[in-house]
Amino acid sequence: MDEAAAAAAAAMAGIASFQHGSPFPDAIDEDKMTYHGGTASAGQAGLLSKAEMKLALAAQNADVAAVAAAGGRVTLGLTIYPP
Repeated sequence: MDEAAAAAAAAMAGIASFQHGSPFPDAIDEDKMTYHGGTASAGQAGLLSKAEMKLALAAQNADVAAVAAAGGRVTLGLTIYPP
């Protein structure tokens, strides 16, 4: 998020400022992260097309399979993947 977008987001949220940029270190590739809960909410709000929802669901199912392949179990707690 650039500075102008951060200022606009802060104004919409009714706060003085909003941190722009990523809170994650450069070693983390945010483009490879799937935000399961946020994606579901975006779909319910009509912010994603049916095609985008299908892509998101496929990515989320792949996340679940990756956790299972690594010997883990997925519960309702899978929110952001990969960690």
